[in-house]
Amino acid sequence: IVERPNARAVGTENNLKRIPGNPTDLSPLLLLPGNLEPVSAVKAAGIDTGIVSLGRVEGRPAYIIGARMWEQDKPQLWLDKESLLPVRVIVFVEEGGKREAFETRLKDYGSAIAGNLFPAVIEHYRAGTLVRHAEVVQLASNQSLPDTLFEIP
Repeated sequence: IVERPNARAVGTENNLKRIPGNPTDLSPLLLLPGNLEPVSAVKAAGIDTGIVSLGRVEGRPAYIIGARMWEQDKPQLWLDKESLLPVRVIVFVEEGGKREAFETRLKDYGSAIAGNLFPAVIEHYRAGTLVRHAEVVQLASNQSLPDTLFEIP
């Protein structure tokens, strides 16, 4: 699956096909916003920015935007209370007439490799099942990656 701020696609590098719906992974917008507007993406994902509550993630207090801690059926963004960095995002997508939860957990900020502003571990869950686990094991800057890696037809 390839996701951009306004598009999603699935397939191989040479055969990507668009799929409907908003992106399920908001972490690129939240961690590296650049010219993009994170608040617009959060609202487009159905997160109600007018609802804010408190919860805990791995023993640390967190702001929950979009729901109360016990409302797991609502789209929501969790921010670490001290650093305001994203630690959890839950969005929902309608696929085949079924509403499915997509959750992203951003963990281990402050690692020696990833630094203070980027998580060392990013996990993606679909309907409660872990589908992707990514860890920062090495950092290399100024990489020349071809733009075609990030294009969606």
